[in-house]
Amino acid sequence: MVATKLKTRYKICGVLNGTPERIAMFALAETLATGTATIPADTTKIVVIADGAVHWHPTGTPTSTFGHAVAANEPFQLEHHQFDSAKIVSDAAADENAIVIYLR
Repeated sequence: MVATKLKTRYKICGVLNGTPERIAMFALAETLATGTATIPADTTKIVVIADGAVHWHPTGTPTSTFGHAVAANEPFQLEHHQFDSAKIVSDAAADENAIVIYLR
């Protein structure tokens, strides 16, 4: 259902030859902008799908028990105004592989 909504409402920005970006980060609480993600200039939303459980917070620093909990392989979305402030951290305190989809 998520794929259908994304497909019909948003255009995926071209990253890495038109494919979503695959990153490894989140051992420490950090934003996508300060981490290894390459955010295109015309991005309005970002969808993140991490291989492991993570917590994220739009303005604060999340921990493995504080913030919005997201189960492994479940997508979550960041809005444009959250790119520089929303921090994400792995519940396992180790880098997680994640797929990052940039939407415009």
